[in-house]
This record gives sequence, structure tokens and C-alpha cells, in this order.
Amino acid sequence: MFDTHQSMLYSNLKSSTEDRLSGTMTVVYGHDASSSLSVRTFTKGLDSGCVKGGKLTALVVEDDGKQNIVQVKCKDYLKEK
Repeated sequence: MFDTHQSMLYSNLKSSTEDRLSGTMTVVYGHDASSSLSVRTFTKGLDSGCVKGGKLTALVVEDDGKQNIVQVKCKDYLKEK
């Protein structure tokens, strides 16, 4: 829902400013394993189920704003109990 709202805002800023992205924001969140990894324009859901044997995910944002997703495999901690 937030991604849709920010996309609409971005579209409305077309004529009002040179740098439309300066009027928007991006939200990065976790703890939503049911949705898994969800990377959209204005929202980044990084829960990729590490505790259930999925992957641990990081979003790397460079100085120039370039974004990369980095993942490593995890043990299935729930099976160990």
C-alpha cells in the first residue's frame, strides 16, 4: 500500500520539481516472513526466512544511491530443537 502511495506521489511531482525522488521516501522493513523477500521501488521487505532455513538478507546502499541485495544461506534453526 505504501509503495502505491509513493508511486502516486512521484507521478504528481512530475511538473512541480526537477528531482521528483526528493519528495518521496523509501521504507525498509523486516519481520514479514509470510511475504518473503519483497523489493519494490519505495518499499524493501527483507525477511527471507533465515530462522526457518531460508536466507539472511541485507540491502546495501552505496554512496551514489545504488542498491544491491546480498544473501547468505542459513541453518534451519527450528529443526535443531
